[in-house]
Amino acid sequence: MKAAALLCAAAALSGCATLSDKECRRADWRAIGQSDGVAGWGISRLDEHAKACREVGVVPDPTAYARGREQGLQSYCQPQVGRTKGADGASYYGVCSGPAEAAFMRGYQVGKQIHDLKKLQDSNRRQRKELTDQLAKKDIKEDESKRIRRDLERLDHDDRRLQRLVEQAYQIPL
Repeated sequence: MKAAALLCAAAALSGCATLSDKECRRADWRAIGQSDGVAGWGISRLDEHAKACREVGVVPDPTAYARGREQGLQSYCQPQVGRTKGADGASYYGVCSGPAEAAFMRGYQVGKQIHDLKKLQDSNRRQRKELTDQLAKKDIKEDESKRIRRDLERLDHDDRRLQRLVEQAYQIPL
């Protein structure tokens, strides 16, 4: 979903169509809605499809699209999908409702925690590289070398702890 949004943003100057002319002419609006639901797109996605198809004179079938999208959302609005989306750092656009939303959000919150832990790990890796580079300098003083080694040891310890927390988060029953 992120990649598609980025492609659209990059193509904004040339007009990012959600469907090609050929796709518009052969459109199965229920199937398109289902695909959009599985991807977690909001209902406003239909407006984007309508705009893309307007140039070839095709008008979407909103009833078929909505039926398909609801079917797709049944697959999307699952706690495991929420965890995956949260862990990937993807945004949630409030497309689920009722008990399905509560289940999705349970997973999404766990996923966001995983994402945050992974960001901390990335930060530790960057700090580790900086410290390792400093340690590699030829003119480093002994006391500075000791401090850097202590910091590296602390980062190693933190990274192991963060990795355990990530693994535990993936084991949380949803």
